[in-house]
Amino acid sequence: MAETEQREGLERGQRTSVKRNRPPSYNKGYRNEIVKVLLTCGTFSYKSLELYGEKKEMCRRKLKKMEEENMLEEFNVEHKKIVRFRKFEANQFKITKELWPGYYGHYNNYGIANAEAIARTASRLSQAEKARRESEIVVMMIKAGVKTTPEDKARINSEKCIGENETCFYSSLEIKDTGMFKLRMDKTNEQERGTINSRVIGSLIGCGGVYAIYHTGKRPIKWAKSVEGQMAYAISVIARDQYNGNVPAGSIKECIVIGYTNEVFYKIATSENNAVLGLNNGYKSLYAIPYDKNGLTIIQQMIKPEWREKMKKRVLPDHDHVTNNLGIEADGIRGAEIAFLFCIPDLSRLCRFLAALAFSAGQITGEMHYVIYCFDFQKELVEQLNDGLAEIRTVGLEKAILPS
Repeated sequence: MAETEQREGLERGQRTSVKRNRPPSYNKGYRNEIVKVLLTCGTFSYKSLELYGEKKEMCRRKLKKMEEENMLEEFNVEHKKIVRFRKFEANQFKITKELWPGYYGHYNNYGIANAEAIARTASRLSQAEKARRESEIVVMMIKAGVKTTPEDKARINSEKCIGENETCFYSSLEIKDTGMFKLRMDKTNEQERGTINSRVIGSLIGCGGVYAIYHTGKRPIKWAKSVEGQMAYAISVIARDQYNGNVPAGSIKECIVIGYTNEVFYKIATSENNAVLGLNNGYKSLYAIPYDKNGLTIIQQMIKPEWREKMKKRVLPDHDHVTNNLGIEADGIRGAEIAFLFCIPDLSRLCRFLAALAFSAGQITGEMHYVIYCFDFQKELVEQLNDGLAEIRTVGLEKAILPS
């Protein structure tokens, strides 16, 4: 009897110690997040891990595990690691069988071009760099709650539209593939080739506004004003056709520029070289957003309806926000204080405000006191540009977080 119980116990122990060789699932967890990014834009940049916060290392380990399983392969684009699918056609059923069926077609239409570009950095460095940056933007948009993957958003030129309280991201490849614009591929001059050579990564369209999105990395990108103007008009046409809310007539006037450091934004603000991105860029507003968790929080606010007005009320609750009669771009007045809110990170507008102060030697509205309110992580940039013209006061980022 004792021998029988011992044998049964041993058998039970052996059964519990046997590893089950289950195939990995791609419909949950970090695998799901990674493959959805890859199927949306073709690549996944390790730089994106900065947006995962305390979960960063967990996602990194999953990327490495998928490389060990020969599902992904790693490349290096300008000293930054990036991965793509390894032998996608051979493995695509394992990846896509649990996911929305439209991913396969979307990847073949848009993702595969980026995936091929990163493997040919010697001959296609600019395309490889843009592919990596698009991947970083896609992760940022997904993390911000923007409808970004093909299963979540309305397809351009489809009957489905963007809801009045929604925001969608469309890549430059999707915008160029609309068929609404003649892209003159036979031309050799960059400006004559039109939107095909635009530096835009994509566009945000929705209740928080319509923006062209650029990713400048750590240095200002090359710029051709007429080309970017064509793309701005293209985005505006798509937005008016696709979005159920209100979109102003004419080309869009606002762009978002993502960058790695404050230094790159300082260079943009002070550049006098028309061949690179500066403030003479054709847009009235340029929102300077860092590629980190702080920038992600700002994007999360920018996709909410009337986010500028709501942010003014939260950060400047005791100020009068009617400032049209001051003769200067400002966001609030309280007694002798005129306030400018760079928590709304419009770099073009900040520079216009400071230029007006410098021109008037502080006499625009008499003996007034000028104050720039900004977040802690923006202070270095504001100090560089301010040159003692206004007082700088910092506020906590949590103060600007708007209710959903």
